[in-house]
Amino acid sequence: MELATRRVHFAGCTAHPDESWMKQLARNLADRLDGFLPDTCHLLMDRDTQYCGSFRGILEQANVGCVLFPPRSPNLTPHIERFMKSIKEECLRGMIFFGEDSLRRAVSDFLHH
Repeated sequence: MELATRRVHFAGCTAHPDESWMKQLARNLADRLDGFLPDTCHLLMDRDTQYCGSFRGILEQANVGCVLFPPRSPNLTPHIERFMKSIKEECLRGMIFFGEDSLRRAVSDFLHH
């Protein structure tokens, strides 16, 4: 989420984000033509282990600084916390999903409306 504009980018979804998937995600984010972060100086992130060293390294090579929040501090990310609550309550709660594809379509539709 871009804090200044509240614009949300959906970078990807997987049930098991391993290191190779996260590295590819970092490359996609930092891509000069199609990425979300080419003009970004800092990426704020929590301390989830999915943000491995190689993920952060790829972003730092693209001149995107990785800023880690202190442990157990959801109050530092109120905008994204509220956005996630809205997705769950307004979009996903009343739906039944038949696989990953239907979940992806629902989230994509929510982001584009």
